Amino acid sequence: MGKVAERVCAVEPSGSPKTRRTVFTAIFESDLPDGEKRADRISHEGLEILLAGGYTTVKAMSLVTFFVLDDPTIKAALQKELGEAMPDPFGQPDLGVLQALPLLVCFRHPLYLCATRLVN
Repeated sequence: MGKVAERVCAVEPSGSPKTRRTVFTAIFESDLPDGEKRADRISHEGLEILLAGGYTTVKAMSLVTFFVLDDPTIKAALQKELGEAMPDPFGQPDLGVLQALPLLVCFRHPLYLCATRLVN
């Protein structure tokens, strides 16, 4: 059993699961047969969860990138907004400054962007 799987499968000395709730503790506490709760099975499930989260992020970023590059008006507005917020393109901007940029914040919600494109 790998170190990560051992940590996930760990229980308190009393035999009760650790108090921190995760997807994995829910699986271990479920009525699934013991064969479904093996460490190798759980590590595969963890990898699938990780990959699914990565794929979702990649898909969202792909959509946003497409819409920005597809519309010269949006691209120019975003470049202007970022240029004003980041005069030095090689410097590290303050997170608060970036979070205050209305157009950039809009792109965190690609479904909103898609919806507005469909309506307009």
